[in-house]
Amino acid sequence: MTEAISFAWVLDQLRATKGFVHLDAEVTEVALQAIRTEFDTNNNAFDRLRAIAAQIGATDSVEWRQILTRLRDRFEERIVVDATDRVRLAIANSTEGGWQAWLAALAEAVSRFRLKHAARLCEPAFSFNPSLGPAADEIRRAVRCMRQSRWDETFEEIVFLSKHATAPTPTRARLLAILGQIELIRFDNLEAARVLFAQAHELAPDDSAVNAALGDCALAEKNFDSATAFFERAMAVLVYGDRHINSAKVGG
Repeated sequence: MTEAISFAWVLDQLRATKGFVHLDAEVTEVALQAIRTEFDTNNNAFDRLRAIAAQIGATDSVEWRQILTRLRDRFEERIVVDATDRVRLAIANSTEGGWQAWLAALAEAVSRFRLKHAARLCEPAFSFNPSLGPAADEIRRAVRCMRQSRWDETFEEIVFLSKHATAPTPTRARLLAILGQIELIRFDNLEAARVLFAQAHELAPDDSAVNAALGDCALAEKNFDSATAFFERAMAVLVYGDRHINSAKVGG
């Protein structure tokens, strides 16, 4: 499956779930409208996943929460299957195209701290060009380290993703912001962090993750007014579910 997941798919999954048809519409309507709005306005699968997850915490109905949780899990699995299928389809056309599709999918997942998703993308033995084997192995190792919060052992691989993945500009900006956080928190190198944050901000000045990272940098500089301004901007333009890169992500 490589087509975008539609809201109709969501409704089909819910209707097939035991108990859904018996729920009061007053319980489900607000959540479904919020999810539909995200699907109508945003094609990014992770943002759509976030919209579903947000409704799990928003409801007071235990049964509805359980149904939404199952929906979220199925949607997350579908994202993995679709991403894997896109890589395999690209490989069928060219090994280089498959390699680029894999890097792009990993860059997106890592930039959003969807590390379980990144790990799943590392499981298949894709038929890349044998010359790319060492690079692929290092990326897989780095993803394992990320899941263990060993961020200082992932720096070069994130640099590689930021330079070689054919990813959207915001994704590359978030990867640069992650590198800046590693420099700031793990390597205690404020000057290097400033350079990376500036590069990220130049690429995506309105991105919430980038602005939050700049806020963390301003805090390290004890520039509290600037930090507050960056954090407020990050919250104002927040568009993805992992909120922002902070010490709980890179430093934890």
